[in-house]
Amino acid sequence: MLFDKTRDRVIKTYNKDHNYIQQAKEVVKISLEEHGLGGCSDDLINFYTLLVLTEGSWTALTDEDIHDAWSVWQNISNPDHKSIVRFKYLEPDIKKLDAPYTNALNDAASILFGGEVW
Repeated sequence: MLFDKTRDRVIKTYNKDHNYIQQAKEVVKISLEEHGLGGCSDDLINFYTLLVLTEGSWTALTDEDIHDAWSVWQNISNPDHKSIVRFKYLEPDIKKLDAPYTNALNDAASILFGGEVW
């Protein structure tokens, strides 16, 4: 249901005049918003877009993938953040914070590479 809502919104707002990076970024942003995860910085959305384009086209993204992208982004402005550690070393309650992002980005990848947009 959420996937259908996200896909419908993407199709409705799709801009053919944008380059493929801008299009992919918009799909990622919409998917995050539809999953209740709006408010990500533009820079973090860029990292998530790269992840969707490089990994999401051929495999399902994992919570560890999401954490790695977040860690690279976080390292730019806050390299001492306590959660910039390998995913396997995170506490379980911190690990589960990545799951909603994983779902949103996998939906974005399905929309992008499912043939409905590109």
